[in-house]
Amino acid sequence: MSAVIRTTGLSAGYGGSAVLHKLDLEVGAGEVVSLLGPNGAGKTTTLLAISGILPPLAGKVEVLGEPVSASEPHVNARRGLAHVPEDRALFFSLTVRENIRLGQRSGGPSFEQLMEYFPALANRVSQRSGLLSGGEQQMLALARALAGGPRALMIDEMSLGLAPVIVENLLPVVRRIAREQAVGVLLVEQHVHLALGISDRGYVLRQGELIAEGTAAELQESRQLLEAGYLGELAV
Repeated sequence: MSAVIRTTGLSAGYGGSAVLHKLDLEVGAGEVVSLLGPNGAGKTTTLLAISGILPPLAGKVEVLGEPVSASEPHVNARRGLAHVPEDRALFFSLTVRENIRLGQRSGGPSFEQLMEYFPALANRVSQRSGLLSGGEQQMLALARALAGGPRALMIDEMSLGLAPVIVENLLPVVRRIAREQAVGVLLVEQHVHLALGISDRGYVLRQGELIAEGTAAELQESRQLLEAGYLGELAV
């Protein structure tokens, strides 16, 4: 399986201080990979470095086989990398249809195909996105990202502010998108077991260090490692 995202020895941070240290990570086409860990572990920093928003302090990042252009995220977006940030970055004064049109590119899914993934939006197409519920806004953020036909998709804290039942409904859609669109997905998610339930593999960060990686099944069985990542110590 070819890698659509790869980091090698990646260190990144802010003001010259690293919060992420020597991370080796890989996401293949059609694969869902979870990036797990508590707040402050370096998950969002990882996504920012991959997208090109945050220049690496050390190591390298490749997207679709090409080095990432630091400080030029638009280049990586044209190449086929989509990034859904935790604030969703919607234009609240624009309608659902208008937000999606902003993301559409030749070769991407049609508007009708996107509505098949997110049918709850089908009756909201003329509604301003600022009036949508939190769950509907997250659906719209995902639909807009998909409208460009990406080959790699990063989703930061999809469940932020959402009820667990909405998260349970959205995560299988992410799995379906990866399979049907052959998109490699890197998913940052706080609902660990729900995320691993739709993932192929996962990585666990703690204080910027990689402390565990493996298949989703292996990580689900390694309760001790997961608790070490979230509690900061090995559970007994």
